[in-house]
Amino acid sequence: MHFYNLPFPVRDYVNDCKLILDSCGRVIMGMVDVAKQKKILDGTKTAIYIQQAIYQGFNCNIPYITWDIW
Repeated sequence: MHFYNLPFPVRDYVNDCKLILDSCGRVIMGMVDVAKQKKILDGTKTAIYIQQAIYQGFNCNIPYITWDIW
């Protein structure tokens, strides 16, 4: 759908994107806690890098993500 600039068939796409963006921080922090408790340093660092990329990556060109959604 992105290739043809068609609208998504889901009506509440904006609400779904907000829900996903709100919950991804909690999910990644859970990943950090589990990796930290299992003493997996690489997993902990990777989860922290993913969280930083999500929080800082909204300035790049992500299709259909606007500041209204963020």
